[in-house]
Amino acid sequence: AYVSCDIVDFKVFNETYGYAYGNVALKYTATLWLSCLRASELLSRTTRDHFCMLLRYEDEEELQYRVYSMLEMASDFPVDKHGGKHKAAFRCGIYLIRGNEEINMIRSRADMVRKSQPKSLFNTIAFYDEKSFAKELEKKELATDIREAIKNRELEVYYQPKYSILTETVVGAEALLRWKHPRKGMISPEDFITDILCGKLPLYFPPPEQKK
Repeated sequence: AYVSCDIVDFKVFNETYGYAYGNVALKYTATLWLSCLRASELLSRTTRDHFCMLLRYEDEEELQYRVYSMLEMASDFPVDKHGGKHKAAFRCGIYLIRGNEEINMIRSRADMVRKSQPKSLFNTIAFYDEKSFAKELEKKELATDIREAIKNRELEVYYQPKYSILTETVVGAEALLRWKHPRKGMISPEDFITDILCGKLPLYFPPPEQKK
């Protein structure tokens, strides 16, 4: 199994405690995880706070328990010379290797699962599956299409009237945004507004049209 892990908000840890203790935390994590490896297993720190592992396993449940135990044992980062600790959290994506698969594909899919996990105060682990892969691909397509959607005025506003029971009159309206996608048809706002507001999709406003 290929395991992709990163440390949640490690940049904040560096800025708070200093880069020297950031390096100590990375070495601390690597040393603990190396002590857990079995014969023919591998651990590598690839970039910044990102680690990857190649682990042997009997079944998924056993693998998940083992990875979670490794995350828990490495979660207390040293932050001073007096034994002070900082409770860290990790995100992990796991890809179960089946046969002779290409390493770049294995790595990219494990990384995709890792990055799709929310940043949490607790350790999170997720396995790759085809459904999650398809969902991430769809998100990436929306991230690309949203630019053209705004430029081509594909976003439409519908007004839902608000009715007062007391006066039996219309007292206002709620504006509802819909995306009329040229290929996928009408897209619900829950499929794109949340991601835009959370910064997951690029928000782009075209320049105003020049008056003739």
